[in-house]
Order: sequence, then C-alpha cells, then structure tokens
Amino acid sequence: MKNLRVCMVTEGTYPYVVGGVSSWVHRLITQLSHITFDILAIVPPGELKEKYQIPSNIKNIYKIPITDEEKFTQPRLKTSEYHERYIRTVKWLHQYLNEEDFNNASEYLVKLHTQLENDKPRFWASKPGWEYLKEQYDKRKQSPSMIEWILAWKDTHIPILNLIASRIPEADVYHATNSGFAGFLAIIGGVKYNKPTIITDHGISLRERLMELTKAKVKGLAEEMWLDVLTGLTRLIYLNCTLVTSVCYYNVNWVTEKLRIPKDKFKVIYNGVDPERLKPVEVPKPPYKVVGSISRIHPIKDIKMFIKAADIVLKKEGNVKFFVVGPVDDQKYYKECLNLIKKLGLSENFIFTGSRGEDILYWYNLFDIFVLSSISEGFPMSTIEAMACGTPVIVTDVGGAAEPIEGCGFVVPSGDAEQLAQRILEILQNKDLANKLSENARRKVLEQFSLQKIIEEYDKVYQQINQNKLGQVE
Repeated sequence: MKNLRVCMVTEGTYPYVVGGVSSWVHRLITQLSHITFDILAIVPPGELKEKYQIPSNIKNIYKIPITDEEKFTQPRLKTSEYHERYIRTVKWLHQYLNEEDFNNASEYLVKLHTQLENDKPRFWASKPGWEYLKEQYDKRKQSPSMIEWILAWKDTHIPILNLIASRIPEADVYHATNSGFAGFLAIIGGVKYNKPTIITDHGISLRERLMELTKAKVKGLAEEMWLDVLTGLTRLIYLNCTLVTSVCYYNVNWVTEKLRIPKDKFKVIYNGVDPERLKPVEVPKPPYKVVGSISRIHPIKDIKMFIKAADIVLKKEGNVKFFVVGPVDDQKYYKECLNLIKKLGLSENFIFTGSRGEDILYWYNLFDIFVLSSISEGFPMSTIEAMACGTPVIVTDVGGAAEPIEGCGFVVPSGDAEQLAQRILEILQNKDLANKLSENARRKVLEQFSLQKIIEEYDKVYQQINQNKLGQVE
C-alpha cells in the first residue's frame, strides 16, 4: 500500500500552542507512524517555539503568518497587464461567491492563488484595485464614508488575500483542523492538486467567530461585512471539501441546519483517550468530598455558575471542597471569580490550583464528581478523560458535551446553578448511584471512546478517501 502524504493544516494551534486541538493533532500523527505528514501552520506574527516533540513522520513544517502586510498609506499607483488580470480574477471570484456558484468560485480561487503565489502585488498600490473598490462602494445603496467602507473591506479581505498567497505543498490528502482559515487553505490545496480534502470540526469555526464579534461589540458596517465574508467562505469550504469529520452530532446538526450543507458530507468520529494512561488508580483521599473541574479560566467556561452551585451545595453539605485545575486565560474574568468567591464566603472551600500540569491522572481520581459548566463546547476531552478514570460527570447541555453522558452522570441547563447543585448533592449523598455511574463511565470509554478506536477510524478514512472510495467511509 502506498505511503500516504497528508498535509495537515492548523490554525493557531499545533505545534506552537498547547491545547485540546493541538493534543489531538499530535496524538493522531504520532499513532499513524506509517503516514507522512506536512504541517501547514497558520500562525500570528512573531517568534514561535514548538511546544511538542515533533514526530519523525512529520517531514516539513511550514509557517503561514496571518498578518496584515498591506499598509494603508498613499500608494504609488501602478497599472499593468498583471494587475489587470489580478483584479479580473478577484472580480470573478466575488461574483461567483455572491451567486453561491461555489464550484466556479473554487476554480477562480486557485487561479488567484497561482497569481499571488508567484508575485504578490500590493493591492493598495494597484490602480485597478482602487477602481474596483470604488466600483463596489458605488453599488451600495446606503453607505458610510468611502474611507470607512475601505477600512472595513481591508480588515476583512487583506488577511484572506495574504493566505491565498501562501505556498501550499503537494500532498495526497489535505486535512484541516477547522472550517475557518485552515479549511480555506486546505480547499485551495485540494482543488489545485485535484486531491481529497477533509475538514475536522472540533468546534464550529463560524459560530465561534460570530461569538467573538459579539463579544468585541463589532457593529454596523464592520459586522455586516464580517458576517458576509465569514458565511460565504464557510459555505465555500464545506461545499468543496470531500468529507467533514465532526467530533459530535451537535456540530453536524448546526452546520446542516444553519448553512444548508448536505448531511452526506459528514461523518462523526468522536474524540478518544488512552484508557491505559487515564484509568482508575488509588490516590490519597482527603477527609472531605471533592468536586472539581479541569478547565481554563475563561468566561466561556462559566466558572461563576460552578461557584454559585458550590455555595448552594455547601449550605446543605458542608464537608465538600471544590477545585478548578487549569490556567488563567482571562485575568479580568479570574478576578471577577475571586471576588464572587470572597463575597459568598467560599475562600476555604473553592480553590483555583493553577495550570493543570502533567498530573491530571491524580486530579481525575481525586474528584468524587467532575463538573463542566461551559456555555459553549464542541466535544470536550476533559469529560471523557474523567470518565476513563471512573469519575461521575455533570455537564451543561451545550454543543456535544451531553452526547457521551448517558448512564455516566447528569446533564443540566447552561447557567442553572440550582440544578447543578442538586445533581452534585444527588451523587454525593447516594454512594450506590456514584458507584454505578463510575462503573458505567469507565466501561463506555473502553467501548466507544478509546484512542485506538479513533486512530483506526482516521486511518481507514485516509486510505479510503485517497482511493476515491468515499462511499465506503462509514
């Protein structure tokens, strides 16, 4: 059998950032040692250090900086046949995207890539470019000043043009870790070399970007333009890829309903853990019950809900301590959590330990209950890690968090501290129930969420998709 070459496209993750997606990529590549990988890493500007020991089957790592290299200064306008062809390609690409003719759009995307890869022109230094922008501006029935419109266009389009100009290595399969900018580059590579493309949805890139815009309070023209660009690109990516592997059914349902993508594009492959590394072990038990979470400190994890639930529990069951093990991602939110703990008088019973470190096996086995209180998730690894250790789990009903839980714990509504507290008390006060949930959790991981099972599924997908046997991917 041919030794496959897979181009793995990452965005802000592997191998320069430690996290769930990065760990997933590292495990996949390490386990599939018979496959050769190139990494196309979309990264922020600046010096970057690899955070993982690079496996020997990774042959090349290409860094693609997503920077705004175009300077909005008085241009030295140039007119040439090359610039004319460049703008004509941009026009056709925009037209097909607006008409949702995504097959033609992908062809013109590759034409634009070929032009920019060989000689990247400065858009702002192009007279045809300025004329095109003015033409687009004049089509608008209601607009702010032209300078405001151009700045919004620049913010949304120039990073994409920079990505299109990237050199993409030839491979047998292109595999992106999201349906955002990583998926965008993977699609260009797949169409350019006539090779299959896989998108893996850990979260939903479009949904997360829209949440970021809301949090940043982007309004008006900028919001409108970002929405148009992101939605158009996302549909282009999904409709031109060969297969989408999703880590949960929630992602599939959201994308097919919101973006009108056919369901036959999707295959659910859950995340997996190594049950030999994460397993029930004896640890010294303290003279109190332990309820904990392994989570970064960030508003999306809704640690405040966990704190409020702890307050309710402690009024009924005093011999309990609550731990959050993980790094601080948002200092402002962390301070808000500390203030809430102080206000409720929980300083002795609700503890932040800092970075999770390497000893997660200890923490999962120390916990009598694992809690995930997030307001948004894909398919969280921490939940099945806890289950692998035989720890009962309680999660909020967000994303795919609830999908592995049946028989292993409880699901509560997001933001409902009262229900979370009641479920915590139910497990703490019923030893038979806790033992049953523990046994079920470990067994379910062995049967459905083992790392080996997931690796075998991806190996099969790579082989079948490369042999153009997509219909056999089950």
